[in-house]
Amino acid sequence: MEIIQDLHGNEAHQKIKEILKHNKMAMMTSAIGQIPPSTSPMSTQRIDENGHLWFLALKSSDHYKNIKKNSNVHLTYANNDQQEYLSILGEARIVVNAKDLIAEVWTKDDEEWFYSYKDHNLSLIQIEIRDAYYWDVEKDAAVDIIKAVTSAFTNTTEDHVKGHVDLDE
Repeated sequence: MEIIQDLHGNEAHQKIKEILKHNKMAMMTSAIGQIPPSTSPMSTQRIDENGHLWFLALKSSDHYKNIKKNSNVHLTYANNDQQEYLSILGEARIVVNAKDLIAEVWTKDDEEWFYSYKDHNLSLIQIEIRDAYYWDVEKDAAVDIIKAVTSAFTNTTEDHVKGHVDLDE
């Protein structure tokens, strides 16, 4: 059964933070409207107090170049283990000459993608969320076990929750 639960304001921010806590890897799509658009995996460095998402990007990357022309981006997050999914439409802004902030958000995992946080070719992408939708499965463990047993005998499915995430109060 599908349950629609739209979230607003602080509750919406909390839902996004909860989903990102389990999965920081997004598929970012830029050059929206172009065929084909540019899509690649990007690690979410942080979600700030205003709900903006932050990513590292090289100035030579497709996303950097595309965002300079068209600031609209689409982010998708999928966490199969937790059965949580998030789709975000946002407006991107390139932030250059932010060495202190880059050093602050840098993690050991970033070494897999980038040479160094001191790289002059490194920039930040800040995403302001314009619209978002989420899907997840109700997470009451006792109920899940009962549902799993029941669904095996009745050929029904779990309760899925989906909703619009409106960040405005």
